[in-house]
Amino acid sequence: MEKKDECQENEFQEYVTFTVTTKEGAEVEMAVVDEFDFKNKHYVVGALIEGDTINEDGMYIIDQHAAKERINYEYYKEKLGNPINESISLLIPITFELSNKEFIILKENFEFLRNLNFDIQEFGINSIIIKAHPTWLPVGYETDAIRKIIDIIVEYEKDFSVVKFNEKVATMLSCKLAIKANMNITLEEQEALINDLRICSNPFNCPHGRPTTIYYSNYDLEKLFKRSGFENKS
Repeated sequence: MEKKDECQENEFQEYVTFTVTTKEGAEVEMAVVDEFDFKNKHYVVGALIEGDTINEDGMYIIDQHAAKERINYEYYKEKLGNPINESISLLIPITFELSNKEFIILKENFEFLRNLNFDIQEFGINSIIIKAHPTWLPVGYETDAIRKIIDIIVEYEKDFSVVKFNEKVATMLSCKLAIKANMNITLEEQEALINDLRICSNPFNCPHGRPTTIYYSNYDLEKLFKRSGFENKS
């Protein structure tokens, strides 16, 4: 075992770490915290073990940010890939002033954006005006989202393709609108998140490739707690 010192929030904390190997062969570093830390910094979030019986399926740990990213990503990928003829007309149109290069590149893609239900027009020298946008554009984030869509089109320039555009926009929107990692959500919101994740085509990773879920089987948990008899389990 290895002893470590860690300073957190101006407090001295001493703990012992050890490494265990799961059934699948992955090494996991665990820590034994001191009595002060355990009494003052931990609280119950649920029960995994009832008496001597561990819940049938083991334990799933879900990263709420990564999970929401995956849900958002698949939603926007579907909307971009299958555009419907629905848009929201703006009471106050959105205007953008662009550089000459940006304006030229964007103008070449006006028809593409119109097919996505953007009502986009020239508005003076190197400027554009948006009078309507597709219904799937996130509420409260319209101006920033359109600006980023413009940036993506300009970024690809001559290498522009619908596939690359859809991928980049879906990934960008999925991240911006995801639940933050440290955000508290209600039990109902947690259940809705899990239900939405279940129906994703790939519920296991966010668009960036990070895992949404970590699973510990009953075998893994028993082994971590050094329960007798785990050596003989398959």
